[in-house]
Amino acid sequence: MKDWLKSLTREQIAFAACAAVAAVLLLAGVAGGPGGPGDDAFPASRAREHRPWPGLQFRPVDADFEKYWGGRNVFLTESTTQLPVPAIAAPMPRIENPVVPLFRPAPPLRIYNEKAKAKYPAPGTRAVVAEADLPAADQLEALKKIEEPALTPFKDQSDDREREFCVVIFNSAQQPDEGKCVAGCARQEEAPDVLVLGLKGGAGSHTWKKSAIKEIQHSWKNSEQLAYRRKKLAGAPQEADRRVELARWCHEPEPLQPKADAEANRLCHGTPDECRQRGMIESATQDLRSALELKRDHARAILLLGEILEEQGDFDAALAHYELCVQAAPAMREELWLRVAEGLRKLGCFESALDAYGKSVLSPLSFRGKVGQARMSVELGDPARTVEIVTDMFGKYSNDQKNFTPELRTAALTARGRAHLSLGRFAEALPDLDAASKAKSAEAWNALGCCHAFEGRWKDASSAFAAALLQDQYAGEAWTNLAHLYLLAGKPAEAAALLAKAAERDPADADVPACQALAFLLGGNGEDAAKRLDAALTADPGHAYANYLRGELMLRSGNLDAALAGSREALRREPLFLPACSGVAVSCLRLAESQTAEAARLAALCEAADRSLPALGRLWGEAARDQIRLVPDAWRASARADLVRASTLFGRIEDQNRINVQLALACADLLLRRPEPARKRLDHAKQLVRDASLRADPIVEYAYGYLHYLFGSEDAAGRLAAARSYFKAASEVKDKDYEDPVSLRFVQEAAETVKKIDEWTATSYAVDETFSREDSDRIQGRGRNQWIEVDERPRVPIVLSGQRCLFAGEPGDDWVPSLLERDNLAIDKFSRLEATFYPEAQPSVSFEFGVSLYGPRVQENAPRPGLHFAFDRARRLRVSTWTSDRFLKDRHEITEGEWQTANQQYRAPQEIRLRLERRRKEHASQIEVQIYDPAKRDYAKVAEMPWPFTNLQGKGGLKVSFWARGERRIRFTLALDDVRIYERRK
Repeated sequence: MKDWLKSLTREQIAFAACAAVAAVLLLAGVAGGPGGPGDDAFPASRAREHRPWPGLQFRPVDADFEKYWGGRNVFLTESTTQLPVPAIAAPMPRIENPVVPLFRPAPPLRIYNEKAKAKYPAPGTRAVVAEADLPAADQLEALKKIEEPALTPFKDQSDDREREFCVVIFNSAQQPDEGKCVAGCARQEEAPDVLVLGLKGGAGSHTWKKSAIKEIQHSWKNSEQLAYRRKKLAGAPQEADRRVELARWCHEPEPLQPKADAEANRLCHGTPDECRQRGMIESATQDLRSALELKRDHARAILLLGEILEEQGDFDAALAHYELCVQAAPAMREELWLRVAEGLRKLGCFESALDAYGKSVLSPLSFRGKVGQARMSVELGDPARTVEIVTDMFGKYSNDQKNFTPELRTAALTARGRAHLSLGRFAEALPDLDAASKAKSAEAWNALGCCHAFEGRWKDASSAFAAALLQDQYAGEAWTNLAHLYLLAGKPAEAAALLAKAAERDPADADVPACQALAFLLGGNGEDAAKRLDAALTADPGHAYANYLRGELMLRSGNLDAALAGSREALRREPLFLPACSGVAVSCLRLAESQTAEAARLAALCEAADRSLPALGRLWGEAARDQIRLVPDAWRASARADLVRASTLFGRIEDQNRINVQLALACADLLLRRPEPARKRLDHAKQLVRDASLRADPIVEYAYGYLHYLFGSEDAAGRLAAARSYFKAASEVKDKDYEDPVSLRFVQEAAETVKKIDEWTATSYAVDETFSREDSDRIQGRGRNQWIEVDERPRVPIVLSGQRCLFAGEPGDDWVPSLLERDNLAIDKFSRLEATFYPEAQPSVSFEFGVSLYGPRVQENAPRPGLHFAFDRARRLRVSTWTSDRFLKDRHEITEGEWQTANQQYRAPQEIRLRLERRRKEHASQIEVQIYDPAKRDYAKVAEMPWPFTNLQGKGGLKVSFWARGERRIRFTLALDDVRIYERRK
């Protein structure tokens, strides 16, 4: 073999290599001659047979979610005759009425959601609370008239006198003498033997011997008396005790005349007008501190100084004083720690107060400290500890009437009743609270009312709240709780009056303005509602209910981002607050709906830019279009995330027997393309409607129709026919239970959808021209009826460019028209014509354009009747009815005499989407002119004309003519695109 290879020449080796390469190429199909009869190579174009445009079959939407949200019709049908299946709006759950705040005090939300029978009641079309369950009218008026007692202003009366004149009382039965001291009465121990007293009238004086005088009541100033007494105290025995008495004289009122101690105490603390008020607080504080310097453990000095500091509102100083004295006075430790605990409780420092109450419990008989511990435990979320403490006290000391006083028993029962309420044990709370309320405890009455309210016993609840207010007008929670009942009864004015009373007594309570906002909102006063919400959020930016209500208001106004932010903040503060959970979910659903709509709109704009729309092409440019094209994908992804979040949140709502919850879950499943879960949810919602003895829910019926629309049979006609029955049922619902805006919207939406389906069933394309062919200087139509360019020189030529029909050039003469026509359309089936014009902007507009419709000739060689719509140089819409084949020929510019101005105020936009629709009105046909309004994203009616082509027996059908003409030698460009002519099949 080697020898044979060596024997080959160079030429033989080259020939063998070429043969091998050729064989490889032949095997790979790269080389070879002309194909045989079975080859699939394309024939020459001129030898190719004409093939008609195929009618494309129905293509269901892609199962992929992102493609579903791509702005396409759900059932995209492309055909030369059949319209696309109409786009139908997705169902949305109704926005429920805002719930009233929880009655206070309330159990934790977890327990409330599990055990309360009346959960999250909301004012609605039907009153939750009957008028008979509310307090009587006279009782309500009495509550409204409750006024706070007038505050006695503080006044330091150091310069005041006890009496205007000195009074001299004699040893004998002689009548006392009054007058101003002239001599001898500065100080009795230093007085001379005689007293000179000037008469009250100022004329003369009396002189009395001291031996005849029993007592002199001086008219000194309070400061003079204080200085005199202090001078006598210095170094005296029991100086500390006497300084405490002097401090009491400076601070406490005393009766004007001697009375029994009990009566004097009543007068001095109950009727200030009958008492002597000195108000020398600074002097009293100075004497008390002097007493404590002399005796550090002086009990009366310690307690009185603390009381004075508390009266002045200086709680920090009072607490520091008590804590400092704990070490100095061990015997008073229990009382002092009780004082510290009470002060901390008033300041809202419950944890520190509980610790102080614990330090005050020095013996088994320290009942005040134990009751304080019980009260603070329930406030701090440890109700079981409260029940344990109080039960132990009643078990061991129920017979100790001396130490376990009725007041302490009432406080202990109230604390245990509130503990049972906090644990959701409403039946166990009732006996304790009922017993405490009989002892006239406002706190117990209010808690008792909450128990009744959570169980749905509205009449008992209203009676308890009213009793709490009559017992103590400063029971702020009782004011708001009673207002809640009036809101649930549909009486916002009465609720607002009660809440105003609550605001007067506790301006810092953020719950009050939040509830006021709801009252104003239900009363139709949105402006004041917003102001009260601002006040509530200023007082407490994280207030859960105020944020929830702000979200609800924003949701109703369409501000979805603000609605989501408000509901989300409420849910962050209270993760188990189910109304906020629902608010976030509904906001997410509506955001997903709006995002997908915007994604579809922007995708359409990008597509238009790709089709060489001049304005967008120049504005964006290639790079900008590529970036904007990414935005719809991002929005679709965000919409999917929002839908999943909404479905998850609605699933968290524990009350699954609410119609709107099931409906919302069904809507989310439909948009997430989960038909079977959606069907089950809708079946559940429909059963709940029947159980509630309500008429058919329009949104449920609409959602059933949408379910069939999306996931029905494979045949589009069958799907729409099945869906139509549900939409028809939804459109016919008229009931006061469904008068909320969302229900009314879908009743109207259902009626419009029925019209869309009927139109789809009865309408087809006669012409669907997008001019999507290669650029050419010739116009060639499709099918039998070709577009014809009327050849009238010197016209502006009509060409295909950029997948559009262009009228572009310079007229050779003034107002010579260029016409693009199509004839022999079925005149009796004409339904609608749509077309889009893009007139090029010019410094001075020098051309006009429009569309004309021509009917058949009545006689041979007779002119054809016409209906004409034109945009003049000012871009005003003009209309006319002329009988002429060439009404534009040899005519000058459009004039008032020949044309009617459709609307003097109307000016067409740069992009004109024109629609001419034939409508039946009062047994006659009319043509309605509509132009697309980008701001409203819908067509707006701008003119109306009678349909002139009736009972015509002539030859031929309807002719459509698009035209443009301009001034000589001035170039203009007009683009025409998306020409559609619809026919009625039935």
